[in-house]
Amino acid sequence: MYGQIDVDEWGFIPRKYRKYDAEEDCRSDWLRLKTDEHLKSVAQENHPILLRIRDRERKIERLVSNYLASEEDVSEEERRPTMVTLSSLLKEAIEEHGYDSEQVQEYQAAINWQENTDEIKKLQNEYSNLHHSLFSWASEFRWLVYRKPTEEEIRSYNLKREKYFSTERSLRWTIQSAVAKREWNEWYEKWDKDYDFRTDFEEFLSDITRVRQDFREQLMEESGQEICTLVQKYLDNPSWHLPEITNFLLLDLIDFDLIRLEVTFYFGLFAPNISNEIDGLHSNYYSFSPFQDETPCLAPKAKKVRRKKRLKKFWIGVVLGLIWTARDQLINEGVPSWIFGILVPLAIILVLYPIMQIVLEYINKRRIRYDSICSQANDLLNIRWDISSGTYDAKTCIERLKKLDDQDLHISSLIYALLRLQT
Repeated sequence: MYGQIDVDEWGFIPRKYRKYDAEEDCRSDWLRLKTDEHLKSVAQENHPILLRIRDRERKIERLVSNYLASEEDVSEEERRPTMVTLSSLLKEAIEEHGYDSEQVQEYQAAINWQENTDEIKKLQNEYSNLHHSLFSWASEFRWLVYRKPTEEEIRSYNLKREKYFSTERSLRWTIQSAVAKREWNEWYEKWDKDYDFRTDFEEFLSDITRVRQDFREQLMEESGQEICTLVQKYLDNPSWHLPEITNFLLLDLIDFDLIRLEVTFYFGLFAPNISNEIDGLHSNYYSFSPFQDETPCLAPKAKKVRRKKRLKKFWIGVVLGLIWTARDQLINEGVPSWIFGILVPLAIILVLYPIMQIVLEYINKRRIRYDSICSQANDLLNIRWDISSGTYDAKTCIERLKKLDDQDLHISSLIYALLRLQT
């Protein structure tokens, strides 16, 4: 949002203002799916424990492809005295290293994998096909903005999504059961812990993706507070720390502060269509009292309406003033003179009232130091852009944030904690 996500994506049209809820739900769900997969891919390629799991599974899969499980899997005609099988390799490894060795566990895991190879290959093919189908179809569906999607299209997407996750869970569990089967030696405990770590870490990644979706759709304080809770959980688990995940959480925290500023002041930090949708009450201006529209904190759409109303009142007053200057001629033509007694004060009010409103608005801006806070909010937005680029100096960002913190802007202490992880 506001940099990493395009204007037609999360957070720009709160759920209650959407034209087609089902369409937006599917589009938003696709974005969540894409973001969740991206985070897990980043973790898979950078975290040492997840890399260890990946490399171990690849090694075992190569053993399965290169060797048969035992001689019993070969016909009597094809058997040779020097034939190497997984069973023979396992036997040699036990004789050489004993039961408590990683090599023994690898051979045993390969045998277990071999026993389930048909099921694993079937699930791998299903998962690959579903992944391609879901992401290519959802990518096209995402841009379906010129018509309302049919119920069949929405139902098809939901079924694909459900089957995709179900197949992914089955594939992972089948492989894990083969690789970390509870037998032979203590190594399975180490491997089991790796899988437990992956489960917990990926659940956390799914949580932060879900909260980003909730916050950027609903723009609710509760979702923002949940971001803070998850950041604290992240800080309490050093084994989860990765620069890419830290950046992801930093952007969410800063976005939370920026949204609160925009909701309160409508600085125009973001594109007008974003600001107009942040708060429905101010998106369409309604005047309930003479001085209500003196607040400087209106959405761009409401400010435009206010300007038009002021200009309209002013020109009506000017026209009435011009009519008053021709009163003698009009009275001679039969216009009652008492009308001009009403015309004068009405013209003065209509001309002076918009001017008074502008003056009061200026006074209110000065009173709340509107321009000063706006400048600070833009400084925070610039820091946000810097972090979203992925190439920034954390110490410099901390120094800039402290300067803002010393002024009028509240900066969450969790932002500093995350930035220190990047130094």
